[in-house]
Amino acid sequence: THSLSLSPFHPRMQTMSQTATVGFSCQSCGTPIRLGFAGTLQPSDLESIATETRNLHQAPALVDEDVSDGVDGVDEVNLMGYDDRITDSDDFLAKAVHRDAAAQPLASDQVSAMLFELISSHSDVDHPLCESCADVVMDRLDRSLEEVHREHSEQLQALEKLEAKAKQLDALSISDLEAELEKLTTQEAELEATLQSLEAERQTLEEKQDAVSHELRALDEKEGRQWQQFNDHHWQLIEFAEEQTSVFHQHEYARKQLHALTKSNVFNDAFHIWYDGHFGTINGLRLGRLPTVPVENDEINAAWGYTVLLLDVMARRLGFTFEHFVLKPNGSYSTIADSSDPSKDAPLYLESSLFSTSSGFDRGMVNFLQCVREIKEYIESNDPHFQLPYQVNKAEIGDSKTTVSIKTAQNTDDNWTKALKFMLTNLKWCLAWMCKQMDESPQGADHPTPSTSSAGSA
Repeated sequence: THSLSLSPFHPRMQTMSQTATVGFSCQSCGTPIRLGFAGTLQPSDLESIATETRNLHQAPALVDEDVSDGVDGVDEVNLMGYDDRITDSDDFLAKAVHRDAAAQPLASDQVSAMLFELISSHSDVDHPLCESCADVVMDRLDRSLEEVHREHSEQLQALEKLEAKAKQLDALSISDLEAELEKLTTQEAELEATLQSLEAERQTLEEKQDAVSHELRALDEKEGRQWQQFNDHHWQLIEFAEEQTSVFHQHEYARKQLHALTKSNVFNDAFHIWYDGHFGTINGLRLGRLPTVPVENDEINAAWGYTVLLLDVMARRLGFTFEHFVLKPNGSYSTIADSSDPSKDAPLYLESSLFSTSSGFDRGMVNFLQCVREIKEYIESNDPHFQLPYQVNKAEIGDSKTTVSIKTAQNTDDNWTKALKFMLTNLKWCLAWMCKQMDESPQGADHPTPSTSSAGSA
């Protein structure tokens, strides 16, 4: 397919007229086009076409007579749609007519190319076009034509309004115009007065707006200060709340500790009586010995020191005085004396080696067992329901099934150890009864507290 922009007088176009056949395609979609005619045109035919084209362009334009006759200065409307460019100096049809006289007749496809070039140069659409693209162009041109007709109708309506207004102006007299002018002048003065009043009101409103703006800024500053104070107070409140929570937790902890302390008993902690197999123990110290489990004298003496101190503290706490004996707690060297002669002490500790015995030690243990019996009787006098698990009869202690002696002489280690265990059990029962009485009544309400010397010896 060859380009359609070549002039028929171009050297290549002249060569094609003699040696080649021109093909065509749609200038919009590129679809190949097959022309429906064939043959040749003589130069005289081209001259006739050019003459007819010039005559058509020079024909008077078809203008609406009513429009052209009624209004001056209205341009003629080119209803034919031809462009003035058809009279340009590059009118190649004229050139085709006056070209070389020896030119040969042109083929139909060459003439078609020349015509397509002519049409394309004087139109906004490139040619040739296929049937579909031509329909699209026709639809667009129809819409343009309808738009032109619509604009033409609107212009006619406007023209009619102008003519009607002009006729009204012609009908008015000079007096009427002067009256109308005076009326308009009065309206203008009234509007001027209204405008001045509005200007004054606007100025007043602007002054009020400035005052309100100043007051608003002051309020904004005050609000900022208030929020700052609020934040400071809120932060202090948070700190106070945290401090209050901390104090509350401390109070709760102290209250729980106090509750635990009030539930606890110092005597149970200071004199813990328990057992270790066949041994009775006080604060973890064993009282007695076994053939298979020898116990050092120091441990036995320390255990006896805690036992004597416990009984002495219990008697003082209950306000009880032993009838026949006086306890003298002194650690591992505690003694017990006869109340009729306090200078004669019986030791409650072992003085010799592990296997030695002492009549004074036996006498002290028997006297101590009598003190346990006396305090047991005192408790029973205050509480008839109180009863010890083991009964005391002079140097012997036990229940209905077993009775053993607390002496070491003429006794076995097993029985001696069992007697000491029974004695500690009775002391634990007496201590439990006293602690119960302390829980039920305030300290010192019924009985005096231990003296300073007793506390110091403890």
